[in-house]
Amino acid sequence: MRGAALRGVSESMAMIYTGNTMYARVGDRLIQQGRPGHGERHGVILEIRGEGGKAPYVVRWDDGRQSWYIPGTSPPTELRASRDR
Repeated sequence: MRGAALRGVSESMAMIYTGNTMYARVGDRLIQQGRPGHGERHGVILEIRGEGGKAPYVVRWDDGRQSWYIPGTSPPTELRASRDR
């Protein structure tokens, strides 16, 4: 379902995509599934460098590292809304 919240899931908790584009807000959390032999990575979006909520993002990962993040096709990533919304 493009450009809409998933049925049965509140918009604030849904991963929001339009086509292949991820839209996020500062404070949203990313959960990236691990590659084989690695666990999940969790992070918080600190800055949005794209227009209108699009990537690239600056993310602080739970291990304390900070990096740029651009969503791709692998590994899958879940976007969860900030608890402040």
